[in-house]
Parts: sequence; structure tokens; C-alpha cells
Amino acid sequence: MKNLGLTAAQNTAYLARLFSSHDYRIAVDLLTLDETPAGSLVLLDGQINIQAGEAVRRTASITVSDAAGMLDTTGVTALEDGTVGPSRLVRLTHIIEVPATQVGNTLVGAFTVAVPCFIGPPSTMNRNGAEVSLELQDKTALAIRGTSAYTAAKGTNARSAIRDILAKKTGEFRFNLGTGTRRLSKAYAVGLADEASPWAVASKIASAELGMQLIYSCDGYATLRTKPATSQITLPYLTAQAASSTDFTTVNNFVQVSGKKTTTTTKTASGSTVTTTTQPQATSQIANGILSPAALARKGVARLLPKVIAEDAYTTLAQVKWKADLELSGSDQFEGNPTFASVPIFHLDADDIVTVLGESGSMAVRLEQASIPLGTSGDMSIGTHRWVSAAPSRRNSTRTLRTRTVKRK
Repeated sequence: MKNLGLTAAQNTAYLARLFSSHDYRIAVDLLTLDETPAGSLVLLDGQINIQAGEAVRRTASITVSDAAGMLDTTGVTALEDGTVGPSRLVRLTHIIEVPATQVGNTLVGAFTVAVPCFIGPPSTMNRNGAEVSLELQDKTALAIRGTSAYTAAKGTNARSAIRDILAKKTGEFRFNLGTGTRRLSKAYAVGLADEASPWAVASKIASAELGMQLIYSCDGYATLRTKPATSQITLPYLTAQAASSTDFTTVNNFVQVSGKKTTTTTKTASGSTVTTTTQPQATSQIANGILSPAALARKGVARLLPKVIAEDAYTTLAQVKWKADLELSGSDQFEGNPTFASVPIFHLDADDIVTVLGESGSMAVRLEQASIPLGTSGDMSIGTHRWVSAAPSRRNSTRTLRTRTVKRK
């Protein structure tokens, strides 16, 4: 979740404003690939999508007005004071004015919150008269194709290696990678094949060497972080009834991790040679509870639900044990698929956890899939993708403030 740089009192006032009826603006800026201003667009409607199982976790679908170019049939479209094409990025910013308010014993003066909620290149563009529809991908799209060769050498600081790969091979300059001392256990090579793309290799370093995830955050920073395990925000209410489904087939109760095989050859006193192969290996399993092997036993035969990992990045017993414990902690839960509707929240990132309050208690939900409306016609869907944009007849075609009327379920 993006840090908005607010005080605790300001954050309380901002969320209170966000979860009540309010006016807001969506700024649509065209940028060069160096992220310098190149123009602006007039938004009619659109939405941001968060998706699971893809390298590109954040996409956007927007419709903009281009009355002056309504007869244009070329492949590149002039829109206002800029041009959309493969050499441009589009940035979306949600802007809300928070009036002066009392928060506890603190009087908070009026302030403005501008949240960059998407930045990335266009993937497709379609024109229908004066309306232009754009499909956008986050900046991961700039790094998922193969490129010229580059190797991060064994022993390089892992975080520096990620930075160097993305900076030298994609031109990235916005990073939130933190600091650490872990060094690469082996060399990692970037190449022309898509499976050796800068993003694939940098993500591999993040997961294999650091046990972390690499994502592009909502404001366009290459961000390295431990996958969130605690809630970042609480939704005070829902705007529609919740639904859910649960997949019992995804759980694991046993993890085995094998590290790099090492072969050594030594001479004996008689002059012969002896070859020895060693490989660090460790396991982790649920000891008790309803998912333990014993609890799932049939006729006394324990049932394993294993996950087996082989990774040359790990060369010591401590490393493979750490990885086994880490993997088990992330795969020993039933995979539920709850779906909710909420007031749109623009500073969340993929895989953040939100707490949903209900009459019977609360539930923590990971933001693996979501649709966030930019217009006023729909609510944010959590747990699924759905169309939350307005029909053409209901679109706001001006630059004026939009008004979101919030109705609690």
C-alpha cells in the first residue's frame, strides 16, 4: 500500500472522507518514457484492474474524449496536446479535497490528497468517433520481453542486482527496494528469450534469494517487499452483500526443499579417487490441526499434501530450511475466494490485505483480484473482476468534479 505521507489524524480524516459521499477528480497525464509531461487527456470513464497469475498485476481500461480527431483512422492518435503510442506512458491520479475536520482532540485543516494510482504504457487503442478506448498495462510491461545480454555476477548484493538489471536493461529509475546484505548464491543471466527477460530474472532473484516479491506499486515504483501477512486497511462497511467460494485442492501440509548439488572428488591413500555428492535438503510440515497428515489419515495412513522445490540458489542447510518454513506458511491455508463490493480505494497494491467488517465479525482478504472504477457508476469489486464503468450515455464528458454518492449496504 502506498504511503500517502499523512499524519495519523490526516489519514483518519482522509479515509472518513473517502468512505462518505464526496467530490473527486481523475487526472489523466501523458508522459514520455522518461516520465516527463507530454500532455493530458479528458477522461470519460474507465477502471483499474488487479489480476492474479500474471506478470503484469495492474491494468487499466479507459475511454477518453478526442473530438478534434474523430475522423482519424491512423494507427497513432493525436489527443489534445500529446500523442498516444508505444513511446508514451499514461498516469492516472485520484484527487480528493478533504475539508477541515475534528479528529479526536485534533483539528485537522483542509488538505488535498493526490494518489497516483496507475502508470504504464498502452497495449491497445480503439477509436469510435470522438471516443478513444485505451487498454493500459503497468510498467512491468516494459520489462517482460527479452533483451540484450546482461549477467548479475555471483556474490553481488541481491538488491543491487535487481536494481542494476532493471536500470541497465529497461531504464527504470524509480525504486523502492530497501536494504539488505544477502548476496547472490549464483550468477543470473538476462537474455533475448522472454523467460530470461529483465522482469523474469529480477523476480527470480527476489523470490529465490530473498524470499520476497517484486511488484510495480500503484505509483509506478519497482517495489521489493515481503508478501503482506497483516492487514493494511479496514473497510468500515460494504456496498453489496458478500459472496465466497473455497478451493480445498490448493493446500499443502508438507514442503520439501532441495538446494544445489555439490560434487567433490578426493584421492585415497591408495591413489584411487572417490567422488562424493552432497545436497542440502530440508522439510517442513504441519504438526497438528485439521490439515496435519495425521488428521487427514485413512485407516491410520497419514496423508501428505506435498510441495517439492528444487532451487540451486540455496547452498546451505539453513537456507533450505528457511525456504521450506516460508513456503509452508504461505500454502497451509484453504484458498478462499470471497468477493465484496466497496467504496473505491486507490492507494492499494496487488496482494495487500484488507480487513472487511461485517455484522458477524471481520475477515482479512488478500487483494489478488479487484476492479476499481474511475467513474461514479460502480463500486470497487474485491476478489473478482467485473465491468464497473458506465454506459456511454452516463459518462462524464467534462473536466468538472465527479461526485461519488456512497450508499452503505
